[in-house]
Amino acid sequence: MAKVNTRKAFETNVAPPSYGHRAQAVTAGGFLFTGGVIGVPFDEAAPGGERQLPDDLATQVGLCLRHMDAVTDAIGGEGGRVVEVSAFVAGPDGRQQVEASLREFLGQAPPLLHYQAVEDVAMHGLIEADWIVALDPTISLPEAVDMIRPLGDLGTGEQVVVTGRFAITNGVFGHGPTMTEATENAIGTIAARLSTVGLGLDSIAKMVVYIDAFDRYPEFNDVTKQLLDLKPLPTRSVLVAPQVTGAAAVRIDLIAEL
Repeated sequence: MAKVNTRKAFETNVAPPSYGHRAQAVTAGGFLFTGGVIGVPFDEAAPGGERQLPDDLATQVGLCLRHMDAVTDAIGGEGGRVVEVSAFVAGPDGRQQVEASLREFLGQAPPLLHYQAVEDVAMHGLIEADWIVALDPTISLPEAVDMIRPLGDLGTGEQVVVTGRFAITNGVFGHGPTMTEATENAIGTIAARLSTVGLGLDSIAKMVVYIDAFDRYPEFNDVTKQLLDLKPLPTRSVLVAPQVTGAAAVRIDLIAEL
């Protein structure tokens, strides 16, 4: 029987648009994956207008949550079905604020919180965030948590974990003298790993990308346009985190639909 591709990309006008070679949101396997958002004000009536980042983390976290919630609502999801929140915070000691904001916004802590300190996010903000929502009502929240849990593991194992409706692999490092070669190396490794469970690059629903410097991001983006010419495009969060990339130029964690 042929594999059924349920992935669908969305680009709404209720939150900041996706920039770069990625989707604003993707549904796959009964889940919604939002792309990374930052805490910048957004006016639907003037989406191209100049915006200023607030100075404090609490306000930026609140804006991220509102953006993700607006996208979720537009696609038919519910905040009460949020399974996992990824919060990438530039600077120390932000976890307590993120947790407090999540409890206030969602009415409870999310089942899974992937918190990672990073060096920088887009527009030199204080946080980039994304979340995953269970859309399929036949999936209980505990079942959804079990499916998604391995994505938050920052381990560097070389295996693909098959979990429910998904295949997850973390710690794909790209090495090379240039970002082009490093990105090619990483995507080649991803293709090889996914092939072990019968999947191709076109199965990817969500990517978390750590790079060693933002001035190298355009080169990374150009390579992914060539090598990940996918329909639909996956979502993506991009962070500057040399403490995570180590000696590599790029590290990618991802979830793919079985």
